[in-house]
Amino acid sequence: MTTPRLPSAQVQAICEALLSLTAMNDASTRSLYLDEVEGELRKGLSVPRHAEVRYDVYRIVRACAQERRGMSVLLQVISNFHPGAAAVTAAQQVYLSWLLALLLADVPAEVLTEAVTAVTGRQLPHEDHLELVDAVGWQPTGDWDVPAAVALAGLVRAGLAADGTPFEQWLRDAALAMRLTAADLDGLRVAAKAHWASLRSRQQAAPVEAGGEEPESDMRRTIIIEETSPRDPGNSFGAASRRATCTSRVGRSSWSSSTRCSRRSTAPRCCPKRRCAGSVGSARPSWRSSSPTGTRTATSSSGG
Repeated sequence: MTTPRLPSAQVQAICEALLSLTAMNDASTRSLYLDEVEGELRKGLSVPRHAEVRYDVYRIVRACAQERRGMSVLLQVISNFHPGAAAVTAAQQVYLSWLLALLLADVPAEVLTEAVTAVTGRQLPHEDHLELVDAVGWQPTGDWDVPAAVALAGLVRAGLAADGTPFEQWLRDAALAMRLTAADLDGLRVAAKAHWASLRSRQQAAPVEAGGEEPESDMRRTIIIEETSPRDPGNSFGAASRRATCTSRVGRSSWSSSTRCSRRSTAPRCCPKRRCAGSVGSARPSWRSSSPTGTRTATSSSGG
């Protein structure tokens, strides 16, 4: 995998942050950091060292940025020596923001727009993904208990149908940098999935509320009741045969029921008024009818 070149603006911002650490002024300390990075990467780095502190730090940062995961390892090594240092956190945020902007470039616009709105409570322009990440920021916001940029990545990951492995790797790196726990990430994943599920449920319910038809489901159960009453002497059509069918189906968001009645004859008012007193999911639904006597049979069938 080819590692994109870290832009000079980001390299400079990372160097400025690291140079605020007093330990960076010591050449042997910088060498220690570099040795640790090479040990983690299991390879030597070709770094032309410089006597001037600023230039030497720049060359170390640039050399690490050219290696896959080299920049993440360098910042984590320095963080291990200076836990909680604001300068290291600032450098990590610069690098993570750039990486997240690269990932967001391939995200569908509708997914990105919804994720940004859910995190920030407003719509933000996202023609420039790096500016978007900077605008979202790293402070916890809204209902999310993690930094805003981390919440954005988690929401986008949950909203993608495609492989989200790059976002998962980014989330793990961000959690390490921001000192988030595994429980924090798990909570984010659950909340992000719940957000998209709620959104889809509202979208699917909208046509029904507007008077549209409820989408059909593969789950369907039909209950048929036939009632045959004795021949009515005043009825020229002979024995009255009545058939009531109750079909319940699972829509995308709720159960719906409809009752259709038919009669073999053309006599008016073929069926008595009925109400279903049973649950669709029950094995033997019961029916109540205002009809007097007669023979009633009930059958239940389900199909796809």
